[in-house]
Amino acid sequence: VGVYQNLYDEPVREFWCSYSGLFNNPTNANTPPADLVIATNEATFYDLAIAHDTAMSQGGFGFFDETSLRMWQVAVDPDTVTSTSAKENVARQNTAFVEARSISGDPTRPGDFREDSFQSEELASLLDRSQRLANGLRGPVIPTAVAGTILALLLVMAAGSYWADRRLREVRLLSSRGVGPVPLAIKAALELMIPAAMGTVAGYYLARGLVAVAGPADDLDPDALRSAILTTVAGFALGLILLSAVAGIRSRNFTEKPIGGKRSSLSLIPYELILLGVAGYLWGQLRGEDAVVFDGSVAQVNGLLVSFPLLFLAGAAVLVVRMIVLVLPALRRRAQGWSPAAFVAVNQLTANRVVSASLLAALCLPIAVLAYSATLTASSQRTVDSKALTSVGAERAVTSFGDLEPTPALDAAGTLVARYQNAFVDGAEATALGIDPDDFATEAYWEDSFAGLDLEAMLAMLPDRVENSGRIPVIAAGGLPLGPVRLDLGGNSQAITLEAAVVAVADVLPGRRTAEPLILLDDRFVGTDAPQSANLRYEVWTNGDPEPAAAEIRQQGARLFRVFTTTEVFELANFLGVSWTFGYLQALAAFVGVIAIGGLLLYLETRQRKRTASYAMARRMGLSRWAHFRSLLVELTSVLVVASFVGACLAAAAIAMAYRRLDVDPIREPSPLLAIPWITLAAISLATIVVAFVTAGYAQRRSDRANPAEVLRLGG
Repeated sequence: VGVYQNLYDEPVREFWCSYSGLFNNPTNANTPPADLVIATNEATFYDLAIAHDTAMSQGGFGFFDETSLRMWQVAVDPDTVTSTSAKENVARQNTAFVEARSISGDPTRPGDFREDSFQSEELASLLDRSQRLANGLRGPVIPTAVAGTILALLLVMAAGSYWADRRLREVRLLSSRGVGPVPLAIKAALELMIPAAMGTVAGYYLARGLVAVAGPADDLDPDALRSAILTTVAGFALGLILLSAVAGIRSRNFTEKPIGGKRSSLSLIPYELILLGVAGYLWGQLRGEDAVVFDGSVAQVNGLLVSFPLLFLAGAAVLVVRMIVLVLPALRRRAQGWSPAAFVAVNQLTANRVVSASLLAALCLPIAVLAYSATLTASSQRTVDSKALTSVGAERAVTSFGDLEPTPALDAAGTLVARYQNAFVDGAEATALGIDPDDFATEAYWEDSFAGLDLEAMLAMLPDRVENSGRIPVIAAGGLPLGPVRLDLGGNSQAITLEAAVVAVADVLPGRRTAEPLILLDDRFVGTDAPQSANLRYEVWTNGDPEPAAAEIRQQGARLFRVFTTTEVFELANFLGVSWTFGYLQALAAFVGVIAIGGLLLYLETRQRKRTASYAMARRMGLSRWAHFRSLLVELTSVLVVASFVGACLAAAAIAMAYRRLDVDPIREPSPLLAIPWITLAAISLATIVVAFVTAGYAQRRSDRANPAEVLRLGG
């Protein structure tokens, strides 16, 4: 046999998984259970157990027969298990349990199946928890996926319009021979079916690879794959229908729409106000609900927190772009005295204001969504981290039973904190932390937003008694006002009563783990006479390796209880739904950005013939290639910069309305913190510059390589 000793005095390691109950005593922290003996084979186990059975045995078995527990376990590979396979495993487990209970027990082997046998619910509980996570994601993910699908279909429709533009001469010829828009739409569908199918297949495998690499799990569930295939087929069919329909409608407009026809008044109606109205309604609904709800212990993002900003950003982007378009004619008039590059750029932008406005809106939306989702993701993560660090006090708290004395070794390992868990302030429950003001700030977690004064300034008030009154100075959080208080350490007649004065208050103090007020005081004022009723526990807070603190605790003869870390404050997997939701929204924004870049290329392609013709004539008038390239750069950069600025402003407005509602745990302090995703914003700025230069270079190269005579011959 193998005998494991001293496990009770050590932190529980991952090796023991759920077996810590074999050597821990959760009901009495000061009394360890007996040493753990592990038999190397079944026969030895029964020999030892029966030999030490009680005298009350009947037929060789007595107390052992009543308390023994026999378990059968089947390993489940966490790297390959899926929701489907887990359901199958649970079903097989249930079947095996029913069959096993029908087997008669062996009278010579205690612990066989009896009527009081039971089966483990761990796998079923994990399956239920994973289903809760999936349900929590489904609500906000569905509107995000629908928005992404709509945007992708808009790009497909733009491709249909591009087909009609590129086949203008052929379309006119066929129309003159009596070919209507429906046959032309069918012709477009037949021509584009093969590239559309290739793109669909490539997109399916690309999405599958991205989910495996960047998603929560690299092993995809078979049910998810089947749903993905059906969705892909449906998307291909719908995309092909829309593509051909737009191609047919555009072809009809080329041949049947009268030249100089009056513009419909319907085009002047700001339909985007409908989106803003719906967004306002959803915002009103969100204000009356929790932004983060809990199904069991699993955090789920309210779908309104995703639907509202998508509608708001889309509607506001279109409205702002509509207002910008109104000033383009005035901009064109003012550009007459500008440099040739700027003049050409402004004329290109104002030549077709509808196309320019559509491009600006298409670029503005992904930037706004990306900035919004990245900010909320960073803010929620910062808030969770801050709540965890506030609860622990630092990155790690090494806790102990027994008295600890400050020593040079302990000071080097961290800062010593005496936690009086049973304290009272003017008769109301509270928690008091006895600290060393000289080194507390070096380890304790602190944010400048926690108080009006910095931590060092407040700690400097603690070492000396308050002038005139002689009271002990304390720092308070949890609603206590400035002024004199009575601090009781302990809850009976042996309690220590300290006449104290609150000299500084903070909204949040490190180490606060309950809803009661928290008091910080210099522990030297307490001394060594704290009663047992104060429920005193010593902690060593550290942001480094906890082992030196643990070693010093053992050196002083105290028992190491546990190493409390930030990961233990929250069961972080329960909050992954929050980060996954906004991570998915960021992926949507990146996807929309790719679509917008595709739209930018379509914008250049659809105007390439006119651009080439005007470029050829401008070259005859002395315009250089460099001046033309600069005009392209000004044209594209101005669109991208305006889109970035408008998108960032709209995102800031949405963030200001939403981020304070994203509180994953309203009970714990602090309230939601704002985190600016500087890396994401820098990436957006860099991408704007790169896209502007690349697309301008692409358009310049196309203009240089084009044959002006051929362009003019084809009706450019």
